[in-house]
Amino acid sequence: MKNRFRSVCVLAALGLLGACLLPAAHPVVETPQQMLRRAFFLEQAREDFTAAAELYAKVAAERTAPAETRSLATERLALCRHEIATSDLARLVPPSTLVYVETNASAERSRQLLDQLGLLARDDRPLVPGENRLAIHPEWIQTTAALRGMALAITGFDPARHQPTGLLLVRSPRLGLLESILAASARVLPPVHGVPVFQVGPVYVASTPRLLLLSPNPEEIRGALDHLADPTLPALSTDPDAREALQERHSDMAFFYARPQLLMPLLGLPPQVRVAPGSLPPMLLALLGANKVRFLSGRLDYGPDGLALALTLRGEPGAGFLLPAPGTNLDLTTRLGAALPALRPVLGPEKTARLEPVAAILSGATLHLTSERSGDALKMSATLTGIPDISPLVNRMLTEKLRPQRTKDEMRELLATRPSAEATVVAARKLAGQPSGAGGLRLAFDYLAVERQDAKAAGQVGDWLAQALSENAAGLNSLAWTLLTEKPYSPRFGDLARRLSRRSNELTLGKRWSYVDTLALAEFTCGNAREAVRLEQRAADLLKASGGDGGLADVLKALQRFRAGSARKAAKTPVRKSGKH
Repeated sequence: MKNRFRSVCVLAALGLLGACLLPAAHPVVETPQQMLRRAFFLEQAREDFTAAAELYAKVAAERTAPAETRSLATERLALCRHEIATSDLARLVPPSTLVYVETNASAERSRQLLDQLGLLARDDRPLVPGENRLAIHPEWIQTTAALRGMALAITGFDPARHQPTGLLLVRSPRLGLLESILAASARVLPPVHGVPVFQVGPVYVASTPRLLLLSPNPEEIRGALDHLADPTLPALSTDPDAREALQERHSDMAFFYARPQLLMPLLGLPPQVRVAPGSLPPMLLALLGANKVRFLSGRLDYGPDGLALALTLRGEPGAGFLLPAPGTNLDLTTRLGAALPALRPVLGPEKTARLEPVAAILSGATLHLTSERSGDALKMSATLTGIPDISPLVNRMLTEKLRPQRTKDEMRELLATRPSAEATVVAARKLAGQPSGAGGLRLAFDYLAVERQDAKAAGQVGDWLAQALSENAAGLNSLAWTLLTEKPYSPRFGDLARRLSRRSNELTLGKRWSYVDTLALAEFTCGNAREAVRLEQRAADLLKASGGDGGLADVLKALQRFRAGSARKAAKTPVRKSGKH
């Protein structure tokens, strides 16, 4: 092994020297050793694998060459051919691929973009302990320099697991160590075309000297290795539509290709969405007419002019949905900060308020939009210049995401000490009214209601929990149902459950049958059987109107129970002499 490594190093040095000293005017007949050195130079310094492979093949076939020289040429030839075979990852996935995403971001461009966005770790902005801030270290980015590209291919959907199926492909010249690690720690499966295959939990992995394949389906791995072994197999790169889109790839950071015609039915969406004429902008109408869209492709890149996105929408021949009309182009420049007020009537006050922090950060950015129709294709491009530092927005979102878990962890640590009811209420009061405190308040409520059996203290914390969940319809309904149906709580907290359920129905305008069903049970638990009957009947009607029958038997059974309870209550109620209640 040491001799082989020494030979490679000598080849590299002599190849560089030979490239400088080789006469250009008078070609000479090269010896096998000279061809080997030149091939190695082309492979390593120029990355011209095709030319290098031709020279390696000549050396390997030269019978007068020393055995060691021919052996080394054969080894390098196999690596060059493998490099050529994996240079286009679209050649390794089936032609029926639904979605294909490819990235070729260089480490330097990634570093520049992250620095522009304020997400790059810098010495003048050290991390503070306890601070929630996303900061990606440049050294971590540099570790991705060895990646020659990645691609994700979605090839279908698994109806049993309700998740997409596909394949992740990673190109890198440094995968030898990974194969050794997998062989030592993963389940080893039979090789495919001589390529080792492993299973790591639910994921299947195959590793070649230059390619890493990962998929939850072993057949996806086998299919990619079949394509690698046989370049003549039909692939995405040979599909007419995909080939047209793939030809637009350059050195962009990312490229994607999708087929709406095949994708939408698998997602459970109708292939065509009917809308009233004039109710939506023309370009949105174009996207909704997905039954007429053959493919959608796009490229994303970052450079001196900013972040650029180019889209191509190719329709069926003669598709009239592509607007604007031929020859009518769009050229629009706008500042993003000025766009939000224009969208206020469409978005409404609540969504507009959520977007105001985003608009404030993007106020200085400029968006340049262009579109051009050519035949059955609509080409659109968007360039974002003046890209702002979005780190304040990202850090705020990160803090909001992490705070609920932090409050739960702090409350869990406190409750582990089995504090008194008074101490628990004091700790819970600090979280009152905070949506991020709902998890901690729930832990405190359960502790007081179940372990301490202190209904009064639990009720106080329950009020704060209701405030924290006041805009979360699903959370309100879930908690109400738990309080009404689980033994540790029912029926002690029926009134709290009714308040929670009423609020969840307010948020959903009483249109979710399951939420109405919860409220009916809450009213019945609180002694209002007549209202429970009315609500349960509405829940049944909503469920029938939705076209589903799952849960209908339980709803009708509950309705019968509520009616029986209402009848018993009516029989026990004395006749009032006064007309007033």
